[in-house]
Amino acid sequence: MPTYVPPHMRKVQSDEQVTSSVADRPRAYDRNDIGLFLNVQSIQIHTFTVSPPADPATDKGELRGIVLYRNQHPDWDSSHQVLCKSNLDILQDIGLAMPLSDESGSPMNDMSPPKPVYPVFEQSKGVRKGRFSFAGWFRISSIEILEAHSPRLIDIFSRKLGVDGKESKRSVEGWRDSFSHPWAVVTLEKDKTRLDLPRVPKHSRPPERSNKVNELLKASREAARNPPMVTNAAQPDLL
Repeated sequence: MPTYVPPHMRKVQSDEQVTSSVADRPRAYDRNDIGLFLNVQSIQIHTFTVSPPADPATDKGELRGIVLYRNQHPDWDSSHQVLCKSNLDILQDIGLAMPLSDESGSPMNDMSPPKPVYPVFEQSKGVRKGRFSFAGWFRISSIEILEAHSPRLIDIFSRKLGVDGKESKRSVEGWRDSFSHPWAVVTLEKDKTRLDLPRVPKHSRPPERSNKVNELLKASREAARNPPMVTNAAQPDLL
C-alpha cells in the first residue's frame, strides 16, 4: 500500500526525487574533456592514449589512459580485453617491464612495484555517440601481440564484425589493410578499491575556435550601426 504524502509535501518530495535521479546519473565526457584530463590534444586520443614525447629522439611518451570506442572490442564485456593497433611500441615496453608471474598469476617477486592504474573511458551507446562514460580505473594484466594475418587475429575480427549483430560498412580493402598490421590484445583488471571520478574543471575547457563567418557578420553589423562620417565634397562649378 503506497505511503500517504500530505499535499504540501508532494512537490518537495517530487523535487527531491528529480534532484536525486540527476545526481545518480553517470557523468558524461566528450573528447575535449578526456583530452584535458589526460593532458593531450583531442586529436591525440587513441585506444591507448600516450602523452607526446618531450624528446622524440629519446622518449616515446607515457601511457595516460584508455578510450574504448563502441563495437571495437568484442571481448570487453566478458573479459575486459581491448584490441588495438596504435602505440604498440609503448605496450611492448610495458609488457617487458611487467613483473613475472607464476601459473596462478601471482607475481614471483613480492618486492616488485605495484602496477599503475589507468582511467578507462567507454563510448556511450545509443544516440549520444560523441559522449563517453567513465568505466573505472584499470591495471594492465597481460599484453599479447598478434602478428599480421595470424589465425587468432582473424578469429577476433570475425567476432568483431558480429558485435551487436550489425554488419560492417568498411570496404574489403579496408579489412585487408587491417589484417596486414600487427595488433595487440590487452587484458585489463579493474581496481575495485578506487572509486573517484575524473574531474574536468569547467574553466579549463579550451576556448572555442573562432568562426570567421561570424566575425565578418559581427563587423558588418557594427559598421551598419556606426557608419563613417561623410563630409560634403566641394561641388563643381556648373557655370
